[in-house]
Amino acid sequence: SLNVQDDLHVLHHIQMARGQLSGASATDMINGSDLRHFRKKRDRLYDTIGSICGMIRILCVLDTTLVTRATLTPVVQRALDKRIFSPFAMTIAVIDGIIH
Repeated sequence: SLNVQDDLHVLHHIQMARGQLSGASATDMINGSDLRHFRKKRDRLYDTIGSICGMIRILCVLDTTLVTRATLTPVVQRALDKRIFSPFAMTIAVIDGIIH
């Protein structure tokens, strides 16, 4: 999905360069609302994939190189961030810090 975002930005820059050369109007270009719409759809997709039941347990049984590759993806990073920074996880971390 990171490649899709990169491709969208590259497309925008290409369109801007073509617009400057050929005099195309600004309405032909990708605008801010297009990027907001794209990010909204991307975030919804990330949340849907990240909420798959058992995804973290599946990561635990994978080979080390596969786990590394998976955790570098924005989808898994977002899912892990949501779980790590959940109120339950933060409470457990504080209690563990106090006890030890």
